[in-house]
Amino acid sequence: MIAGTVPALQTISKVRRKMPEFVHSPPESVCSSNEKTKPTVLLGGIVGLLLLIGPIQGLLGTVIGMLGAFTELEKTGTADPEDLASHISVALLTTLWGWLFSLVGMGIVLTYHFKGLIRKPWFYRANIAISAATLIIFPFGTISGGVVLWFFCRNRSVYFDQHAVRG
Repeated sequence: MIAGTVPALQTISKVRRKMPEFVHSPPESVCSSNEKTKPTVLLGGIVGLLLLIGPIQGLLGTVIGMLGAFTELEKTGTADPEDLASHISVALLTTLWGWLFSLVGMGIVLTYHFKGLIRKPWFYRANIAISAATLIIFPFGTISGGVVLWFFCRNRSVYFDQHAVRG
C-alpha cells in the first residue's frame, strides 16, 4: 500500500460518519414517490449526464485532430510545423473542453444527488454507464469516472428504494 493511505482512509470514514444523514439518503419529504419531478429539474439532470461524457468527446476530437495532422503529413511528405499546428491545436483544445465539460457535468450530477432531486433508477444506471465508459480515458477520465462510479455504487440503495424514487 502507498504510505499514508490507511490514515487518509480512516479520516474519510470519520468525516463520512459525521455527515448529516440526508447526504447519504435524503429525507422522505424530499424524495417522496408520489411527487413528480419538475421538467426543468429533469432537463438539468439530463444536461449533467451529457456533460459528463466530456472526456469521451475530447478523445474523439483528439483522434480527429491527429488524423488531420497525419493526413497533412502524408500529403506533403514533410513536417511543416505551420501545417501541423492547426490540427494538433484541434486535438489539444477538444481534450481541454471535454475535461471542462466533464467537471461541470460532475458538479451537476453530484449536486442533484446531494439535493435528492432525481432518485430514479434510470439516473443511477446512466451515471454508472457513463462513468464506466470514461474510465478508459487516462488520466482525467479515469479519475472523474472512478470518482462518480465509486460514489454512485456506494449509494445504489437510494436510487432503488421505493420510498426514495422520484423523477
